[in-house]
Amino acid sequence: MEAFRVRNATPGQQRRLLLPISGGISSGTLLHVLNGYLEAQLTRTGRPGFELHVVHVVEDSETASSSSIFESTKQRYPRLQYHILQLSDSQDSPEANGTAQKDESSNPGRLIVSELLPTLTSPTSRVDVSTIARSTAIVKAAQRLDCEGVLWGDTTTRLAEKILSETAKGRGYSLPWLVNDGESPHGVTFLFPMRELFKKELLPFAASVGLPYRDDEIVAPTSTKDSSIDMLMKQYFQSVEVNYPSIVANVVRTSSKLIPLAEDASSSPCRLCGMLVAEGTLGILGWGGYARREELHQATSVAVGGEHGLDLCYGCARSTLGSAVER
Repeated sequence: MEAFRVRNATPGQQRRLLLPISGGISSGTLLHVLNGYLEAQLTRTGRPGFELHVVHVVEDSETASSSSIFESTKQRYPRLQYHILQLSDSQDSPEANGTAQKDESSNPGRLIVSELLPTLTSPTSRVDVSTIARSTAIVKAAQRLDCEGVLWGDTTTRLAEKILSETAKGRGYSLPWLVNDGESPHGVTFLFPMRELFKKELLPFAASVGLPYRDDEIVAPTSTKDSSIDMLMKQYFQSVEVNYPSIVANVVRTSSKLIPLAEDASSSPCRLCGMLVAEGTLGILGWGGYARREELHQATSVAVGGEHGLDLCYGCARSTLGSAVER
């Protein structure tokens, strides 16, 4: 957070950052620390180095405990700006200070959540597309609120989960943007202030400050067919970090050496996840198993809509096309 000290902030030109919170311990801990950081800046200099906007994404399946945690968070840190993204709402726009800002063009996840999810047959595909929808909604909110960056609460443990799960799902090319600090293809900077901390290290801290959070410990499903790749990776690193934290850290350190794809005239964004893909490497164009191009075009058009259904990266193709072609 060195770049967001008061001395780097121009008076009258408030820098803005977005922090998505889920009700879990990681984002909750980051919010608590950042609020204390802002309070210290105000005490020392009379002005903050940045303005923090907190976003909570609500889905139909969200539990009451998650919503209650968000409400208690607003009461605990009243200086911050809070917004809600309701993915099932037809507007899908954040509520700023209790007033809905209606923008018909900012519909970050409704097509994905309401039309695409019911067509997916595998747990991995459903979790994958749902995660993409949430991330898209968060990025759209950052753009609308004129935030220069998104502060993700991912710990070393969470980043390791993401690295292996995204690689297994065929989206390894996007790791430099998904797990490292820097500019994303969306034009918004991604920052990971918690990347040097393990999840297990947050538990005593949360207890010491009385931080409410939703327990997201994974319970092994009765059948492996009901498990998603994300769930398996979460379960694995949840157990590994207890006795072998160096394994978790090495996964993250290795990924930090990856170089992102340089944006040029030959690259284009995937229509689902928005990550850049080099020309000729779009997953659909080289994905085996389906002989006729017309069949692929029809399937993707049904799944994601529009005339450019083939503009999917390999990972998103795997998540969506299997179900679409089966139908």
